[in-house]
Amino acid sequence: MAIDTMTENTELEQHPVAMHWIDGEWVDSAEHGRSINPATGDVIGMFAKGTKKETAEAVDAALCTFNYTEWKENPQLRSRVLNELADRFEVRANDIIQLLATENGKILPEAGFEVSITPAMLRYYAALTLTEHGRAAEWKTRKYFYFNS
Repeated sequence: MAIDTMTENTELEQHPVAMHWIDGEWVDSAEHGRSINPATGDVIGMFAKGTKKETAEAVDAALCTFNYTEWKENPQLRSRVLNELADRFEVRANDIIQLLATENGKILPEAGFEVSITPAMLRYYAALTLTEHGRAAEWKTRKYFYFNS
């Protein structure tokens, strides 16, 4: 991804700033950057830069979630979240392919391949969370079984 530091305030008006999702809230940062289409040089978006402050906030929120909610002890919850993420990824696949091609200069078939394997990987790990040990395998599209070795 090509990035550049924002120098003009007018760009902010043309492109809303993509912010960080930390602890259930959208979080801005003191610095913004521009995402540049490498093929054209055009600004395609703005983003809040992740500084040490945002990194520390995100790590603290993740540790708090892991240590003080049911996330750590509830494999069904983790599996459900990963499967939902896979479902949403599939629904937005064409948008994600276009975004990868625009932002990274990828050709559409390469971006399409990367996007096509992501939901299956998420579902594999969703299945794996339900095993204490052993393996999960896809025996039919979106159908998994688990076995201990």
